[in-house]
Amino acid sequence: MRNEFLKLKSHISLYPENIGVFAIKTLEESMKKILVIFVLFICATSLAQTKNETKTYSTYKDLYAKLVELYNGKNYTEAAVLAENHLALFPEKTRQITYNMALFYTFAGDYNNAIKALNYGHSKGIFYGVWDFFAEQWKPLLETPAWKDFLAENDKRVKAAQEKAELIVDISLPEGYDASKKYPLFIALHGGGDNLADFKPNWTSPKMKKEYIVAYLQSTQVASMTGFHWQNDEMTKKDIAKALDIIKEKHPIDEKEILMGGFSSGGYGSMTVAFSNTIPVKGVILLCPPVPDVTNDQLSESCTRGLRVMMLTTELDNRIEQQKELVIRMQRSNIAAKIEIFPNIGHWYPNDLPEKIDEAIAFINNK
Repeated sequence: MRNEFLKLKSHISLYPENIGVFAIKTLEESMKKILVIFVLFICATSLAQTKNETKTYSTYKDLYAKLVELYNGKNYTEAAVLAENHLALFPEKTRQITYNMALFYTFAGDYNNAIKALNYGHSKGIFYGVWDFFAEQWKPLLETPAWKDFLAENDKRVKAAQEKAELIVDISLPEGYDASKKYPLFIALHGGGDNLADFKPNWTSPKMKKEYIVAYLQSTQVASMTGFHWQNDEMTKKDIAKALDIIKEKHPIDEKEILMGGFSSGGYGSMTVAFSNTIPVKGVILLCPPVPDVTNDQLSESCTRGLRVMMLTTELDNRIEQQKELVIRMQRSNIAAKIEIFPNIGHWYPNDLPEKIDEAIAFINNK
């Protein structure tokens, strides 16, 4: 594959006219220069062959495993070259590969090639996520003028996608559904950067399948090319109110029996709606959520309405202390709130989540 924008640090350019740059006074000096040129030519050829002989991986999974290995070994430039050599083989992974190339080059201190990798992604019509460049490792690029141009272009593309985003309401009916009956409703919200295809298989339980109309919602808030989030409070409240109207038009629900819940950003959105009383929420089930700003007045009013909250989180979640603190505040405000912590797991779904969701439903229903 033609190298689009990589340059080997030991790259040597050979031009025939270079031979005449220096005066050659003796035959011995001439022979020395010829020998040097020959050695340089052999070195350059060897470098080119080394690059051309880089192993090609037939699956992205295998490529990614090798990139992780090189990253862990701090072989950053080698990892970047390997990734670039596979761009043509996995065009559907352009975003992931170019992002990783930029990351490798940044760790290698090659900031110009890092930005070139990302601009190459833009040239192929993709854009990067709204949180992709917040981490510490990207900060050195702030001193590179081209970085501001890249970020401005990426933000422009995010906004263009945002204008086209539409709320998706995916309704699952309970077993033995009877259109003449009113059913309790569970509104389920995906995590930040997720979509319904990612989220729906992970957020389910026996009770949800048997007893509830479940509305899986996909946000209008763009997080990436394929993912969305719930952390713009006003947009979230607008989306949820609209979704409830859509659900009520199609199916009979008991508005006194509405539960909400979700993973990460979906938990944040659930709390935003519940504590603001945007719709009549009986209880929320949260998994590893960021914690919104909640006033004491909101907690007091939520207690009066009888809101109940189950906070599920993981031992290694980086927001666990804020989650604990919020549960304590809720309990002090006499809200029925509990927290359960899953050991030895980070910011992700525990294996027994379906059973824990059912236990949480029983807690919210005070059974």
